[in-house]
Amino acid sequence: MKKYITKKEVIEHFRKEHLPVILDQYGSDMPAIREAWNNFTDDLYKTGYISRKQVNEWCHPAYRLWPEVLLAHSTYNNLKVIVEEAFGEKFLDDFDKFDNLNGDQDE
Repeated sequence: MKKYITKKEVIEHFRKEHLPVILDQYGSDMPAIREAWNNFTDDLYKTGYISRKQVNEWCHPAYRLWPEVLLAHSTYNNLKVIVEEAFGEKFLDDFDKFDNLNGDQDE
């Protein structure tokens, strides 16, 4: 019996190798991410890395919750709101200081 790679391994590879390119080209365009996932798993099936059952039964991973997708989807101001809600106002002050070091805010 042939040994196929696991969904966990496929997701890890997709996130490391494919997702950065997609986010760079399309931002957090969810249809583009879904299409890339489908194409990726289809290629894995055609080359024998995953089975027909795997390619047909695997749904899209919860990529909407991946930090890199959230960050690509967020504008700067939305990101500040996320940081404040998650870490509190103290961390938001540090966020602004870091931003000033990078010259991203008007003086």
